[in-house]
Amino acid sequence: MLIIDRLKNKINAIVMRRSMANGPEPASPPVPPEDIHIEDKITMLGWYYKEQGRYAQAEAIFKKAIEANPKNSRTYFILGDYYYDRQRYTEAAKVYEQVLTITPGEVEASARLGKCYQIIGRREEARMVLKKALEVNPGSHRACTMLAGWYTDAGRYKEAEAMYKKAIEIQPNDPLMYTDLELCYLRQGKYDEAEFTLKKAIEVNPRKDRLYSALAYVYEKQGKRKLAEGFFERASRLRAETYNPVTRTNYRKLADTVLSSGIRLVCVQYPVRRIGPLEKMLKGIGGIIFVDNESVFKNALKEGRYEDYFIDCFGGDSGHCTPAGNKLLAENIANVILKELQ
Repeated sequence: MLIIDRLKNKINAIVMRRSMANGPEPASPPVPPEDIHIEDKITMLGWYYKEQGRYAQAEAIFKKAIEANPKNSRTYFILGDYYYDRQRYTEAAKVYEQVLTITPGEVEASARLGKCYQIIGRREEARMVLKKALEVNPGSHRACTMLAGWYTDAGRYKEAEAMYKKAIEIQPNDPLMYTDLELCYLRQGKYDEAEFTLKKAIEVNPRKDRLYSALAYVYEKQGKRKLAEGFFERASRLRAETYNPVTRTNYRKLADTVLSSGIRLVCVQYPVRRIGPLEKMLKGIGGIIFVDNESVFKNALKEGRYEDYFIDCFGGDSGHCTPAGNKLLAENIANVILKELQ
């Protein structure tokens, strides 16, 4: 299913839950196609309940899917992800362990199990799981970066650097490999090495905006403000030039779906990035509250460390937020909404 369809389903589920407060029981779930396995049909029903917020029923159905075919690792994955999303990490870990019993060393299951172990304090077991994944899949750049991430978090930077460099050898065209290594260097204050890594990455991927953003941040940390602004500007221009028309169409469809349901829409730009491109994509659609997270995060990064606010660097200039980053993000969103409502 396309991402746009999944998002529309989530929005429709929210609308459905609103109407259920005073309305009748919602319609029966859609009938699944006949040409899929029984466990997949059962899983579809589980997703139906999950999207409605009927979590106990969804969990029971996901377990039934496993009973229908205990050798299908995909059904375990779905239950594990359900537990993970509900922050039930110990239960999620047990399910991901079952996936690895069926498919030893499977990379994504190892990544998720390793993450669960780290969250619940079983850090050394997390390392062993990630190391096993690399042994089983020596040509997997994903396995390399997972183990490198563990070493980085543990402060074992030499081992982390070696793993990131191996990942780059395997997948030299993936900009994320370079930004991960750059972030490892930044944690050590190795700005020259970070700059060299990103310049090399730009030679290989001259049209990847995240690389210019990442290099801008390196210059920002060195106090080279003019260089930083220049590279932030180049990154912004590249994003504007390379936006997929499908992305714009899907964003506008989502906006129409939300607004036509009577829900006020808030559109939040990524941390550090400029709000202009997002406003341009949704130009002409009224009733949208836009949240600009550029200045609030740039100011925070000037005073603090990158890793204080982000756990990775998938966007080049930002990544998934730490608790401190989420707090800053939430406060800024709340302030914008409150200002709109005054």
